Amino acid sequence: MLTTALYLDAPPAFGSGETAARVNHTRMRRRIMYGYHRADVLDRMVMQIGAVRREAWGEPDLTGNPALQVYSQVAVMYDRDPERTAPEGLLAWMRADGLDAKMRRVQRDTLALREMVVVVDPTPTAITFRAVFPDLCDATEFPDRPGVLSHFEDVRRHGGAWIRDVWDVSDPEAPYRRCYTTDEYATDITDQVLGRRYESAGYRWRKGGDEGEPVIPAVVYHAERAPTLFDPYSYREVFEGTLNICVLLSFYGHIVRNAAWQQKVFIDCEPVGASVEGVDGTQRSEVTTDPATGLLMQRIGEGANPQALTMASPADPEQVLRSISMYERRILQIAGFAQADVSRQNADIRSGYSLAVSRESIREQQAKSESTFRPADLALMALAGLVANRFHGTDYPEEADAYRIVYRGIPEAPGEEQERIKAIQARREAGHIGPITAYREAYPGVPHEEAVLSLATAAAETAELEAAIAARYASYGVAPPSASVPVDRLEVAERVRSLVRK
Repeated sequence: MLTTALYLDAPPAFGSGETAARVNHTRMRRRIMYGYHRADVLDRMVMQIGAVRREAWGEPDLTGNPALQVYSQVAVMYDRDPERTAPEGLLAWMRADGLDAKMRRVQRDTLALREMVVVVDPTPTAITFRAVFPDLCDATEFPDRPGVLSHFEDVRRHGGAWIRDVWDVSDPEAPYRRCYTTDEYATDITDQVLGRRYESAGYRWRKGGDEGEPVIPAVVYHAERAPTLFDPYSYREVFEGTLNICVLLSFYGHIVRNAAWQQKVFIDCEPVGASVEGVDGTQRSEVTTDPATGLLMQRIGEGANPQALTMASPADPEQVLRSISMYERRILQIAGFAQADVSRQNADIRSGYSLAVSRESIREQQAKSESTFRPADLALMALAGLVANRFHGTDYPEEADAYRIVYRGIPEAPGEEQERIKAIQARREAGHIGPITAYREAYPGVPHEEAVLSLATAAAETAELEAAIAARYASYGVAPPSASVPVDRLEVAERVRSLVRK
C-alpha cells in the first residue's frame, strides 16, 4: 500500500544526467496531480512577479488545477470493472488484491505522467500488484524486443527507510534481483529485505519453468508508445499552464481582498502609523486599509496643500476571472480537446470541475488509450500467471495470447446504445459490413475468433429452433410458414404451444 511518504517524505535523488532531469520533471507533474505543488507555485510567483509582490499577494491559490481536472475526467477505462478472461483462481487473486480499483488510479497517472509501472509480487498465499511512479524507477528494454525489460530498478520504502530494488535479466545466464541502500555506499541488503538471494540458477521469475527464460515481473504502461521507453516531456505545457493558472488565481484573490474597491488618493500628505513588513529583502512600508476604515493623514511639510481624491478600482475581478477562464480553455486545447469538446459546469473556474469534457471526446480518448493499455494488461495477467506458477505451484498460462480483457468504460446514455446498434444494422443491411464486423462493432473488444464462434453458435441455435418448429408443425399436419415470408418468432412459438395444448 502506498503511503504519504511518497509525497511528503522526499524520495532520494535518482539517476544522473538525462535520467535525473526526467525524474525531476515527472516529480513536478506528480506533485500537481496529488495536490502537493504549493512550493512549485510559490517559486513560479517569485519568478514572475518578484519576492516583494509575492509576499503582498499572500497565500497562493491552488484551487485551479486543469491537469488534475482533465486527466481525472478522461481516465474512465476501469471505472466499471473490465471483463477479464483468465483462470478463475487467478481472477480471484486479482479481485482480492483490488487490481481493477488500483488500475483506475494507474490509468489517470499514466495519462498525466506519461508512464506507470505495475510490478507483480508474490505473497505467502497469493500475489499482489504494486504500482510504481515513473520518477521512482528506471528501466531499459532489449534493443531487439521493444517492451521487454532487460533491467529495472525502483526506489521504495522498506522498514521505514528508502531502498533500491534492482532486477536484471540482460544476461540470461546470470539474472538477479538485489536490494541496496540508497546512500553513497549502496550497501547490498538483499538478504535482509528478501530473506534470500535470487541469482543465476536461483532466479525464480522464469517463463515456462525453473529452467526457462528469465523475465522481470513488471509491465510499463504508456500514455502513447514513443520511440523511447520513457516519454516524460510530452504535453508538459498542460502542467506549466496549471502552475500559471495558480499564479493567476492568486492574483485574482489579491484583487478581491486588497483592491476591489475605489482607491483613495492623497496629495501632499502621508499616512500616519506606517509599519515595515516582510523579511529577507522583501521589506515594504505598509498601512492596513479597508473600505470600512479611514486613514489618518499628516502634511508632508510646511506650505503643503493636502488634497484627497477617489479613484476607481484598479482592476475588475470579473474581467480578470474571465481572462483566466480563457487561459484555462487554452490549456485544455493543448491537452488535445477541441473547443466543442469542453463545456462549462460552473461559473467559477476555481471549482474543481468548472470545465467538463464531453462524453464523446472521453470515448475517443478511451479508444486511443486501449491500443496501449490492452497489450500491457494482457502482459500483466500473463506475468501474474507466471509468478503464481513459480511461487505457488499453479499451472496458469504464461503467454499473453491466453488472456483477454474487454473494457466497458463510461456507460452509454439512454438511447445512445440503441442508436449505435441501429447504425450498425443499417450498414449490415446495406452490405457495407459483414456479420462478424457488425458483431465486433456491437461488442467492442471481442476478438475475431470469439465473434465467429458466437455467430456460429447463434446460427446453430436458429437452425435447431427452425427444425424443431418444422417438426412440430409436421406432427400436426400443418405446413410451416414459408422461409421467404418474414416470421415473428415469438408469434410462431406461441402458435406451436397452442398446438401442443390442443
